[in-house]
Order: sequence, then C-alpha cells, then structure tokens
Amino acid sequence: MRYGSICSGVEAATLAWRSLSWQPVFFAEVEPFPSAVLMQKFGATKPQRPLDPAHAQNAKEQKQRENWIRQIGKFSDGGNIPNLGDFTKITKDDYDGKIDLLVGGFPCQAYSVAGLRKGLDDPRG
Repeated sequence: MRYGSICSGVEAATLAWRSLSWQPVFFAEVEPFPSAVLMQKFGATKPQRPLDPAHAQNAKEQKQRENWIRQIGKFSDGGNIPNLGDFTKITKDDYDGKIDLLVGGFPCQAYSVAGLRKGLDDPRG
C-alpha cells in the first residue's frame, strides 16, 4: 500500500503502518518541529512549500510564518520522501506515481499552532 499524508504532524500513521510494510510516498507538514521529526524518523525532505507569509491573516501569523521559514532554512538537505509542505498547493506532478490512500491528521485547524489554537471558540472546532 502506497499512501500520501497531509497535515502529517509527527506522523502517527507511518509509525503504525510500518509493520504492514505500507510505504509513504509523500508528507505535507509546514511546522518546523514536526518537519524535523519527519526528517529524522522517516527520511523526509525539509518542507518544499512553507506557508506564505504574504497570505497570513494578521501580523502575528505573518511573523510566525516568517519565523518558521527561517527555522526550516537551517535544516540540512536530505531525505528521499518529499515533504510537500502546504498541502493546499499539492499537484499531481509533485510525487512519483500513484497512491492507494490519502491520510490526513485533521481536523487540526482549530487546535493546532497553525490554526491559532482557538479550540472550541473556532467554528472549525
């Protein structure tokens, strides 16, 4: 089974599916810490498309995105499984071959750092 992962986080699915010999074809994670975990534990690349600061909803989010880009810029190159970064920008040409399954670690928007941690005060929560 070949799968792609969006909103990957630290990728619980890949860890769970290792014993089944399922193979990740790509990840999609934008935050520096989970991206570093994906690189170290699963051989991912650094995020190829970080969140664009120009598309932030406010100044605080813009600064956070700029900070993430700086942090990710310090990561070493390497890895053979692409971390495509912003999953809203994925196209069919971004990865080699077909996938059998698309897995996602959402709904995280209302609870994650990327979603500004508004929790139940966020309509997505």
